[in-house]
Amino acid sequence: MKKIVFIASEEGGPGNKLGGIWEVVYNEAKLMSKKPNVDVYVVGPYFKEFDDWSPRKRITKIDDLEPYTPPDKIAERIEFLTSKGSDIICGVKDGIKYILIRTNKYDTILTNYKGKTMRMGDYIKAECYELTNIRSELYENTYYGKEYEHYLYLSWAISELARVANALHAHEYPTFYAIARSELLNMPVKTVATFHATKWGRAWGREALKKIENRDNTFPKHIQEGLVELEKLARYADIVTFVGSTTRREAEIAYGISGIIVRNGIYIESDVINWEKKRKCNEKIKEWIVRNLREYFNYEIDPKYLLVWYTISRAEIYNKGYDVLADALRIRDIILQNKIKDGVLPEETREVFIMITSLTPKPKRVVEQGFPFILPKEILADQELLLVNEILEPRKLTVQEFIRNKRYVLPVPYLTWLHKDDGGLNMNPDEVAAGSVGAVFPSYYEPFLLTSLETGREATPAAVSEVCGIKDAIEEYLSKTGRVGGVFIIRNMHQDLLESSASIAYFMDIVDNAYFFDKQKYKMMCIEHFELARGLSWEEPVEKYYRILTL
Repeated sequence: MKKIVFIASEEGGPGNKLGGIWEVVYNEAKLMSKKPNVDVYVVGPYFKEFDDWSPRKRITKIDDLEPYTPPDKIAERIEFLTSKGSDIICGVKDGIKYILIRTNKYDTILTNYKGKTMRMGDYIKAECYELTNIRSELYENTYYGKEYEHYLYLSWAISELARVANALHAHEYPTFYAIARSELLNMPVKTVATFHATKWGRAWGREALKKIENRDNTFPKHIQEGLVELEKLARYADIVTFVGSTTRREAEIAYGISGIIVRNGIYIESDVINWEKKRKCNEKIKEWIVRNLREYFNYEIDPKYLLVWYTISRAEIYNKGYDVLADALRIRDIILQNKIKDGVLPEETREVFIMITSLTPKPKRVVEQGFPFILPKEILADQELLLVNEILEPRKLTVQEFIRNKRYVLPVPYLTWLHKDDGGLNMNPDEVAAGSVGAVFPSYYEPFLLTSLETGREATPAAVSEVCGIKDAIEEYLSKTGRVGGVFIIRNMHQDLLESSASIAYFMDIVDNAYFFDKQKYKMMCIEHFELARGLSWEEPVEKYYRILTL
């Protein structure tokens, strides 16, 4: 008889993506479903009619799901949850079976608990207190109260489903109460909790590195205490896993929780590099840059001598190291100008660095009018303004300096969500990665960094900060193969900010020189990063999870 495995996540449903965790859940489910003697289900929230707690207002995409009837014992649990006010969708997409749960009625529908009639939500909170001593009344009226309640309700429902499962794998704190409740009620289910980050680390951001080094477990005043309490519930899991060593150290220091490392990976369909895709994407990016500079600034640039780089991240400007990157571009500008002056590079050589980060998508009508070379500040907010006002402009890294030939390196803050129809580049992230000469990911808080592997999948050299969880995997791969020429590790845990900036500028110079003067060397760097990405595929981590969940 097949073992039933539930993979639970706040981002588990189609269209529920908020970050890289969706990719992890998707690939784990896709590959594990092919294993023998296992019946795998992704369990997550069902968002309908913009009822998501998140300001991004997700709607679960159920139209593409094919109908699916689960086996009787799961169907019985679904019927029970439906009687308690849950709306549940079952379906299949890409070979993955989904059970999606909507819990919005829990605040209105009534139930009986210990002889008292109360709302379902109040029952869940009361039981949670009895089991874990978490006092929900302290958090339900905070600014994140709706988010807290959503996680608690969803986790309760998942734990009710898990009564008939053999294993429950919960990704991140929104579903950790499902593990705690299953364990504390002695349900016969094996439980695994996976940390992709910690609330403690995210709250400290860049300061987390110092906290780890000093083993300082103090909490910042502004931390979301209710969500931290949910995260601490991972201690009830049979096994706890982490995507990288930095996140494990955070949990050990802040919560006293330890476990094993199971890295993330990447899915690569082809075992050969698509050089034609790289060529076409590079041409498209350069054409876009040249056209905008000509149309809006009457500035001509020769695409033949144009170097294109990129980075992509959440809009957390200092945590993601944009100040360090900006100083690296100033150093790179000095190097470039002097090489041109000395006749090493052609006079027409210019470099454009696309910085893809945004809090929100921008209206297409705005993006199509010179954006992001022209940035109407009234449509920017918070971290977006910070990047422009406090990082780029004070360093004179602006389009105005560029078109006056004061700067030969131009950072372009791409402050909208990148996709095929965004009105700007109109390219997906994989296409920008494929079309760039190189990439830099200089984060100071980054639990894993899948974007680096995604760059490797497109065979583009990249610099990666030492704090990224992927660093462990790179060094492990390096020890097996001997070298990874297509990846440069920025030793920012052991350098001051200026030294890290100089390291980035040094890497960019190596890659640019190879791109211009030694095509064979540059091609080898591309191949090595591609081989690294292939070597860090999903097969190994999923195999580890399969053994953990089924043995």
